[in-house]
Amino acid sequence: MEKEFITSPEGQVLRRKAERKLANLNNVSVIDINTLKLVHELEVHQIELEMQNEELKKSLQDTATATALYDFAPVGYFTIDQNRTIIQLNIRGAEMIGKERSTLIGSHLGHFISQDILPQFNEFIRLMFLTKKKQECKVSITQNEKPPVYVYLRGCLSEDLKNCLITASDITLLKLAEDELLKRIKFLEDFQKYFVGRELKMIELKKEINLLLKELGRKQQYLLTE
Repeated sequence: MEKEFITSPEGQVLRRKAERKLANLNNVSVIDINTLKLVHELEVHQIELEMQNEELKKSLQDTATATALYDFAPVGYFTIDQNRTIIQLNIRGAEMIGKERSTLIGSHLGHFISQDILPQFNEFIRLMFLTKKKQECKVSITQNEKPPVYVYLRGCLSEDLKNCLITASDITLLKLAEDELLKRIKFLEDFQKYFVGRELKMIELKKEINLLLKELGRKQQYLLTE
């Protein structure tokens, strides 16, 4: 009976309607699943973008922090090439030279080193590029109409071995204190020599007086011990 109904014209029409409805239901399910997948992918991508944004912000903050530490460090930083040309420097380095930082880029660092110390500075740079090892030296930097700035330099090569990275520490107060101490030592040495010399001279004079008194038949005036 059921088979006869399906094969009848009325049954075939109903079957086609049922198949179309089922197909529509299936299409709706497929669309819903695809939509959910798309929404999920968009949500994941949004989270990825947010994480990437946070990483970029952190990198910028780290860069800004590193730049601030470099620029406002209490010691001078110089990057120079093998020809002693200044490629980069921080604010403290410019203060040591006594000029605006922007005007010093491209300048020859040796031009600001005292002439009597310049050979030592040149040797400091030469050995650094030759040995590829850290080097140290003391120099004085001349400033227009100002006392020289005494600086302790420590340098090493950059990773690509093309430039020299120099740290400059101001030791002016230490140098002045050292010079004052040396002057004091020199004064004490001269003072000692002066009085020792005078004492020896006084002994010789006393001996001469005793000899003269002896020749005159008089009693010696000074008792001297050898």
